Amino acid sequence: MEITKSIQRIAWRFSQGKSFAPNENDTDALNGIIEFYNQQQEQISFSQEPFAKMYLYLYREMILKKQFEDFNIPLRKALVDALSVPIDFHIGNIKSEMETVRIGNVTAKENVKTEDILAAHIDQSKLTKFLINQINQILTEYEQTQ
Repeated sequence: MEITKSIQRIAWRFSQGKSFAPNENDTDALNGIIEFYNQQQEQISFSQEPFAKMYLYLYREMILKKQFEDFNIPLRKALVDALSVPIDFHIGNIKSEMETVRIGNVTAKENVKTEDILAAHIDQSKLTKFLINQINQILTEYEQTQ
């Protein structure tokens, strides 16, 4: 039984306001909900593994850049802070950094025109779609290696 029908069945059964002996449909509905829950738990566990690997990778990179020399709170706090802000904030930061690099490349040339600088602007909605697509591709490729 699909999850929506299972939930509707159980909700209907308990909304009747009287005691009842569960029948086969009730059992199927409950089993469907349990199965769905178990599948979700497996997916959550799977999604934590790539996150853990990315954390370890980032931790190493930050140590190599000597931004965090001790193995204590500063890195963990920086990562918690990064997770606490909306994803659009991070995309906006990436957009700003990319535009800064583009403008730097344009202005490093001789005879810079205003339209060249304006062309360095990045459309945030296109960037968001691109980055989400990249994340999904990375996760898909990772899943295929498991």
